[in-house]
Amino acid sequence: MGESKTLGIDIRLWRGTRSLQSSSLEARGLWVEMQMIMQEATIPGTLADKDHKYTADTLADFLRIDPERVRRTLEELERNNVFGRLTDGTIYDRAMYDEDAKRRYLQKVRKQAGSRGAGARWQGKKPKSKETISQVEIFAVWNEAKIILHRSLDDKTKRTINGALKNHTAFEIITAIKNYAKILAGPEFFWTYKWTLKDFINRGLEKFLTWEIARSNYFRSGFTPPDAVEEAKELMP
Repeated sequence: MGESKTLGIDIRLWRGTRSLQSSSLEARGLWVEMQMIMQEATIPGTLADKDHKYTADTLADFLRIDPERVRRTLEELERNNVFGRLTDGTIYDRAMYDEDAKRRYLQKVRKQAGSRGAGARWQGKKPKSKETISQVEIFAVWNEAKIILHRSLDDKTKRTINGALKNHTAFEIITAIKNYAKILAGPEFFWTYKWTLKDFINRGLEKFLTWEIARSNYFRSGFTPPDAVEEAKELMP
């Protein structure tokens, strides 16, 4: 027999989630089934395995229930914002996905911190003030996006990040940063202003949380892709 696993659910958090409580009993039951699948996924928190992401049909087949019933219930859960979707459409549990990201990043941060601490002790220096995993992760993603590079994570930025984390998960903030970077890089979008990380969180975070909304808000009306223009020129007599 294989090793059994327990479903790690914070009952108080689960029952206190407004989006879930506004869902039907059937939808909540399906969500538990989905969480069990996501807990054992290759990337914990995602409704996918090595070969494919789950759709309503494949989920129905796995659970041996009517596909139309699953499709209708998934629509209800998504309408109530119980789960999110990655850029490729994969369903994910925000809390579970974020927790796994923190766990993986913690391993990286501990390794780096161990190296810095050993070096500091060797040189007789005092270690720098502690930084949370989420702060470091968000800061790293911001610099990787190459919007405005910051040389260090200062105290003001840490406080700003902490303030944002009261209302959003680290994953949501990181997703907003990536959406912002995509808007800046795309010629089809009219938004070109670049904020610092601190200003982005204070002034732009809410604007870029959801890709579909950001894309709709900043799409350049009448934009024609350069490739399409070239193709049109080639077809001209």
